[in-house]
Amino acid sequence: MCFSVSRRIVRNLVTRADGKLVNVGRKTGQLFVCAAGCCCGHTDRGFAPVQTELFHAEWERRRLRPHVHLSMGGCLGPCPLANVVMLLFDGHAVWFHSFNSDRLVYALFDYIELMRAAQAYLPPPPELADLQFSAFNWEAHSQHPAHGPAAAGGFVFLTHADTDLLALSKVVPRLGPEFPPVRGHGIAHLKSDDDARAFVDAVVPGADVVILRLLGGRTSFGGGFERAVVRAREDEQWLICLPGTDALDPELTAASNVGAAVALEALAYLQCGGLRNVEQLLRFLSDHLLTTGFGYDAPEPQPRHGVYWDTSAGGAPRGEAIEVVGT
Repeated sequence: MCFSVSRRIVRNLVTRADGKLVNVGRKTGQLFVCAAGCCCGHTDRGFAPVQTELFHAEWERRRLRPHVHLSMGGCLGPCPLANVVMLLFDGHAVWFHSFNSDRLVYALFDYIELMRAAQAYLPPPPELADLQFSAFNWEAHSQHPAHGPAAAGGFVFLTHADTDLLALSKVVPRLGPEFPPVRGHGIAHLKSDDDARAFVDAVVPGADVVILRLLGGRTSFGGGFERAVVRAREDEQWLICLPGTDALDPELTAASNVGAAVALEALAYLQCGGLRNVEQLLRFLSDHLLTTGFGYDAPEPQPRHGVYWDTSAGGAPRGEAIEVVGT
């Protein structure tokens, strides 16, 4: 037996000035490149060149013509900035300045393809985030929930600290294939509440446990913190909000829905530091919240100072000793 599946064609009929009826295909976005304005690309005035040929070549190579329109031309503004590009995507206007290198052009098209794959707006990646700016007064008030692909259960760890991500990269392979998946994401590059909300919407769907570790309390993640709390309630996720320092943060503890005892024990693992404590933290949370039976050890204090020997190649110390103070 065979089945035929019909796809509903959505038409966008427009009557032109000459009376002809045409179907105008709708695109996901549009990329504007300031290439011939009062300053952008004018090397004779001391500005960096605009890589117009590379923009067009990448647009063609990635076959974006049916999805994202490319416009390169006159002044895009604002005039105090040079080599400006603006990306319209899924209701968002994303502005960047100082597009002075091939590397940034490639990164921009990678970003576009990432959003196309997610079928939603995503905040700019770290390599573009420092060049992002806002140019419309309505941008600060707009909120566009975005829903990316759902995670396959397990843990999502959002943190301001790159050291947390480095620790996870070392620890997760030790947990074995039967352990729930663990995904870590840095959030320090997010520049606005809107981006923070969009990022949470993109990475936490489908997770069983969301760990949020913040340097600077709830206000340091603004809209992202609020969205994480709402999503945890609506999606019935476990949410653990932890400070990025040794100091207790009653607001973060109160926002966690695992109970104060579990939240404070989780913080104790991170306060003690070290890869072993990060591993035992994940085991502790898995057994307590996901009712697994992997087993775990209590937090184990680590030396705050001492001498580190690199023994990665074997059991004997090798190389130079590195003094570690106040870790």
